[in-house]
Amino acid sequence: MTLPADRNPADLLPGYLPASYRVAGESSFTEFLSRSAPHMLPSGRPLPPGGVVGSVPDSPPHATTIIAIGCVDGIVMAGDRRATMGNLIASRDIEKVHSADAYSCIGIAGTAGVGIELIRLFQVELEHYEKIEGTVLSLDGKANRLATMVRNNLGAAMQGLAVIPLFAGFDLDATDPSRVGRIFSFDVAGGVYEETGYDAIGSGSLFAKSALKKTYRSGVTSEEASRLAIEALYDAADDDTATGGPDLIRKIFPIVTTATAEGTQRLSDEGEENDGDVCELYGARSSRTRAARSTLRGTRLTAKDAARMTRAYSIALRWCVTYAMTTSPTSHTSGPTTKSSLRVRAGALRRGRKWISGRGLVTARGLRPRRDRTSPDAGDWRPVA
Repeated sequence: MTLPADRNPADLLPGYLPASYRVAGESSFTEFLSRSAPHMLPSGRPLPPGGVVGSVPDSPPHATTIIAIGCVDGIVMAGDRRATMGNLIASRDIEKVHSADAYSCIGIAGTAGVGIELIRLFQVELEHYEKIEGTVLSLDGKANRLATMVRNNLGAAMQGLAVIPLFAGFDLDATDPSRVGRIFSFDVAGGVYEETGYDAIGSGSLFAKSALKKTYRSGVTSEEASRLAIEALYDAADDDTATGGPDLIRKIFPIVTTATAEGTQRLSDEGEENDGDVCELYGARSSRTRAARSTLRGTRLTAKDAARMTRAYSIALRWCVTYAMTTSPTSHTSGPTTKSSLRVRAGALRRGRKWISGRGLVTARGLRPRRDRTSPDAGDWRPVA
């Protein structure tokens, strides 16, 4: 048997395994891989000199918006399915949210290829620790291990291949029932930060956080948190082109995963009669949207109502001008413009607005006035009963 020049025959004994495989007590798979096969790590691969090619066709696909929400049951993590390559859609059904282990979830935003490889390596890291140590790593320990892996990718990140994870899970060691669900965010240098309530990463995170800021409240259940995550992703996709919304034709919906005391569970896209959990959440939102639109449609002005409103406002304007001209001679358009005349005009405008509101031109049902046929005053308008 011929061995390579850099190999020692003793490394193949026993069982033809190198010496690094026979070292006991190594609980970190990443550290083991860095010594035995560093070229297999994302940070161990050589990069071209300089930065990444900046032209759009050569730029790698990027994953976008990920949302994590804490709830009384644990956490809910959701992510869209779109990956972009510049102004192009590289993938419509990429999966960016995965279960890290039995009680935690991880999502990525940034360079899609590096991010997916980071997720797989993190999953093996947690499984390797559990097999070697015989126990599950704490949630803080998992976040610190992930921060180390992100920090090792700093060289590639400085050349444009950055990836930012979002980590959340159910804390088995929590003493406070309100803190069983914990969320951790990271920066490109490997810094780890614990978030409160909810967090989002990616290009649509600004819009998702803005939506959650108005709808989130502490003490929500996992079902309510799933609905909030779906609505936040819907709003993000409405404003961010890199975030994908629901594709009803291709049956592609965002991934929603929960981590509770019972473990991690991914909500189904489709179930019986093509009506799965995520599809049902979008259906509920669509029903509310249709109801809101039908309500707005009932308050729209018809052409006849618009003509009436125009005549009402013209009457009010003539009343304001007449009041201003008869109150102070200096307020005439041909007269000098003084502070006194401006005050008179402002007062007349306020009285005119008061007259409009007093006549009931603005009602709770919308701008739908009607003329009282019994009144001799052409400007006497009454609200719809």
